[in-house]
Amino acid sequence: MDHTGVTARLKELLGEDDVAGFARECGIKDGTMRQYLKGSVPGLDKAAQIALAKRVNLKWLATGRGPRDSLPEEATFPAEEQAEPRGVRFMRIAGNNAQDQDMVLLPRLSIEASAGQGIVPAGEEIEEFLAFKAEFLRHLGVNPQNAHVLQIKGDSMYPTFRDYDVIIIDASLIEVREEGLYTIVYDDAVFAKRVQPLRDGSLRIVSDNKAAGYVDEIVPASERHTLKIVGRIRGVYRNL
Repeated sequence: MDHTGVTARLKELLGEDDVAGFARECGIKDGTMRQYLKGSVPGLDKAAQIALAKRVNLKWLATGRGPRDSLPEEATFPAEEQAEPRGVRFMRIAGNNAQDQDMVLLPRLSIEASAGQGIVPAGEEIEEFLAFKAEFLRHLGVNPQNAHVLQIKGDSMYPTFRDYDVIIIDASLIEVREEGLYTIVYDDAVFAKRVQPLRDGSLRIVSDNKAAGYVDEIVPASERHTLKIVGRIRGVYRNL
């Protein structure tokens, strides 16, 4: 989120109105809204709440990019509904029309997480927002303010991840204390991999698809500083 510009855009939405009325319209406490107008940055859930109340594009409010005004509802909601095999559903939207109060908007970043030879990140702009059921995020133990989603590219983690899968990432978990699935940045490339901490302090970067010839890699303890943990992968979704 563009921290320096959010306050200015909130003031633009406020206009000549009084703060109390603006906060009431957005369903946010008066004191909280005043903090936002002084420079405190709202979480994505609160930003979505403001954008929906003022009928502006959430991407514009959060980043300053794209049109200010929301697209008509019929143009953006619903758009493309997808489901993973267990039936947990989410909605892909271009604006911010997550009208179901039990839906939470998570940003999908413009970079891809490689399950192959590595994707060099060109930036971390918000590509779109995906609306997930809040109940399911709670079941995963994910705080929406710490979460984002990426799309998978490659087959090194097959069958765990497949090309074009969407993974949900908890960006608050940036230390590897136990084996798990993580997004990492290594050698300036972004990967989705299984990471195993070893007794000597090194890390084993595991590719699940051994049948395709992928091999594991060891990052020595002395080189762990060259590997950045972006977050732990908490869920995966794919087209039926």
